[in-house]
Amino acid sequence: MSNTMRTISLATVMFLMLCGIAPAHGGGGHVKGTVTAITADSITVKTPAGESKSVHFDQSTVFEKSKVKATVKDLKTGDRVVVDVQETGDKLHATQVRFGAQPQKTAAKSGHDH
Repeated sequence: MSNTMRTISLATVMFLMLCGIAPAHGGGGHVKGTVTAITADSITVKTPAGESKSVHFDQSTVFEKSKVKATVKDLKTGDRVVVDVQETGDKLHATQVRFGAQPQKTAAKSGHDH
């Protein structure tokens, strides 16, 4: 791959990440941020760039809280999410919504407390 193509590719990825949508596996994207609203068929996510993204979901959307199967009822405003999305027309459709604390890796004990 030429240096020009690498530069263009890197610039595109960085732009998408700044917009709150990043490339995902399988040709879709990710929306990352904090949930500001939840309706019967959509969630609104405020991205780190300050944009609000409305993401629609349906019965095929997989919800996962702390790596355990969940439902939209487990999701709350203020939760940080990573949403795998597919663009359908002018809408974003959630294929997977991940939220909740991620399991912490256990560190070796130092033998004393701080």
